[in-house]
Amino acid sequence: MNFIHEQFRERTSATDIRRRHLVLDLTSASTPVPIGSVRRISPRMAEAYAGKSDKTIQRDLNELERMDLIERLPKGVQVRRERLRAFLPGRRPA
Repeated sequence: MNFIHEQFRERTSATDIRRRHLVLDLTSASTPVPIGSVRRISPRMAEAYAGKSDKTIQRDLNELERMDLIERLPKGVQVRRERLRAFLPGRRPA
């Protein structure tokens, strides 16, 4: 998660904070999230997208995809876990 925070370090607008929260909340999904369900992925996102259009969600997803933080799949969107794993500390062999 520190990697995500680092990606948004210089981005402090309300839009960027919403996008950071979205990618953080997507990390808890074990399967791709359908685009139509993005606004309901968490109470925080429901509040953030209240009164916003689907176009806003699309713009947010487009920017997160441009940042290489998420990927679009036939069943929805998901965090690019391999990108996050590259920044996790290594594990000791068991």
